[in-house]
Amino acid sequence: MSRVLIVRLDGIGDALVCTPLIAGLRAAGHELGIALSDRNAGIFAPQTAVATHVLERIPWPQHGSTPASRAQADAEIAAQACLVGQPVALGQHGPHPIAALRICAGARLVTETWSSDANTAYRNLQRELDNVSAIVAKIEWLLGHSDDLKLTEVSRGA
Repeated sequence: MSRVLIVRLDGIGDALVCTPLIAGLRAAGHELGIALSDRNAGIFAPQTAVATHVLERIPWPQHGSTPASRAQADAEIAAQACLVGQPVALGQHGPHPIAALRICAGARLVTETWSSDANTAYRNLQRELDNVSAIVAKIEWLLGHSDDLKLTEVSRGA
């Protein structure tokens, strides 16, 4: 079972659109956490997710969350373990290096996604692709906090 964090900080309707996704993830055995704004925090039943995190909105014109709710969300993202993959160098564009991030897709992903029924296989694949959002959130968090972290460069075999 994997853990998935769904983040919907927008309006109630936008959060409700996630209902089929939430139902599918739960049916597939995933453990859910949901991050919502104080505007849409009450729309899901308490048992929908293992944890519901509410980010308080600062009134107009200062959009965003409060420092306390942002710190809580950061701590939860920081604690999430992610199997990311590896960077792949693609060359140069002028003086700038170009790279992509290869997301891990091992044998377990293939065996858990495959189905002789095309619709089931599609839903299974979509479930796995949705997990990529947790990886992206973690990378965004790491980039935003790189000055605060003790990062070590991994040897490239040289």
